[in-house]
Amino acid sequence: MTNTGYLLCKRHGSLVYSVTTPSRHQEPDTAAEQAFIVSEFRNRQFIAVFCYDKTLSAMTGRPPLLGHRYSTCLLPLDLSDDQLMTEEPELGQIKNRLDTYGWNTLREVYASTEARAFLLINLVREDILETSLSTSNDSSELIKEYVYRESKRSQIQDRCADIIRRCDAIYTRFPQSIRFNAKQHLSTIAHLFPRRIGLRLIYLHFLFLLERLSISHTKASAQRLVDLATQLLDDVLTLWAKGDWLVDVQYEFGFIVSQNPLDCNKFGHQLID
Repeated sequence: MTNTGYLLCKRHGSLVYSVTTPSRHQEPDTAAEQAFIVSEFRNRQFIAVFCYDKTLSAMTGRPPLLGHRYSTCLLPLDLSDDQLMTEEPELGQIKNRLDTYGWNTLREVYASTEARAFLLINLVREDILETSLSTSNDSSELIKEYVYRESKRSQIQDRCADIIRRCDAIYTRFPQSIRFNAKQHLSTIAHLFPRRIGLRLIYLHFLFLLERLSISHTKASAQRLVDLATQLLDDVLTLWAKGDWLVDVQYEFGFIVSQNPLDCNKFGHQLID
């Protein structure tokens, strides 16, 4: 490992440590212990670290350091920063206007909107990492005398199918304000376009990885992979064709690149080989 790689891993570890040590990855025992605005920003902070942890893990092929099974932070409500500053009873009225899943019904995209979407989609990324990087679903397999024999092929196939269903359900429940629609993209506000298409590319990328992982163990038809690759290419070409229109928001492309890492190193080789 190079000095740069070591420093990056050390900094990442320190970042995760700064969240877990003061228990910012868990909700306090009593909700009244924190003001509403403090709790909301606390959840956003956890989401930022959680998503960064999954992205870095996917790019390096190393296990994540911050797992959702040890965390109890909730999704922040889909409110603007100004709305968070309001007090009761106005705050209660604003909360009542949210939909069943906590999304705003005004078709607005706030920082909290993106934070919610990132957390939900990165929960899927964590499951993909766990399935591809883990050596066993049963801790007893670490001790040969207590191995429970079961076809690993069927385990992975069932696991991938379950993650695909959840990934579809999560993306389907995203509000229209952050979901990409090829038929309506011409009317999309410029700064929202790369974010919408970026989330869709993440979604399609995850489906592709899961299908590839499943096929590599079952030797099933690869037609589904071809279909997903075609959809990915269509969306990328759509993004490329809008280059002149998006000249003022080129910085958003960095988000798309960072959230769709190439299948490199150990993680990528396990899915591609």
